[in-house]
Amino acid sequence: MWLPQTSLGPLVAFCGLITVAKAGMVMNCNQPADDDTTIYNFSLMDINKNKTINLSDYQGKLVMIVNYIGLNALNSKYGGRGFVVLAFPCNIFLKQEPGANGTEILNGVKYVRPGGGFEPNFQLFEKIDVNGNKEHKLYTYLKSYCPPTQTEFKPSILFYTPIKANDVSWNFEKFLVGTDGRVMKRAHPSVDPVSMEMDVENALPVPAASNGAGRVSPISG
Repeated sequence: MWLPQTSLGPLVAFCGLITVAKAGMVMNCNQPADDDTTIYNFSLMDINKNKTINLSDYQGKLVMIVNYIGLNALNSKYGGRGFVVLAFPCNIFLKQEPGANGTEILNGVKYVRPGGGFEPNFQLFEKIDVNGNKEHKLYTYLKSYCPPTQTEFKPSILFYTPIKANDVSWNFEKFLVGTDGRVMKRAHPSVDPVSMEMDVENALPVPAASNGAGRVSPISG
């Protein structure tokens, strides 16, 4: 079943020991203890290609990695507790991100989709491929120990080759990376990030304020 994401809500994703994953699932990843690869091994340019950002700069943070822009609410709520969102625009799914440079991409989300003056409040990186012959090695790592979120694809709307069973299925697929830099979770594009709040809450390096009595307040906006 092909299930494209059409809403522009926030995202998060993960992996688990499952050979066929149902759309909408959030899975646990399973990186062996003796594999010391982390996201800290990778460096990428920022969205305007003005500087190289080493992902090791995020050591000790809980990181959500997504191949689209739309996670302001989660970043605003948990940013003060060691949570960061890293977004990687991608144009291999129905050519949904055609912007030729950072300015065009940012103008697209500000005025077109989602529009309404939207401005991301988190770190944006250069446009990359997340699947295929040109996929960035960061995504090769993220997918290595996580089961796929979808196992059937529609080649006519995918602009990359080859198509593999463990590919990112669409924009809005999410990966949650622990404070040790190792991938923890992978979520299908249709998974509402708000439904993953407890996953985020439980992995945050900074506990909630005691006056909250351990309760997680809902995200607004």
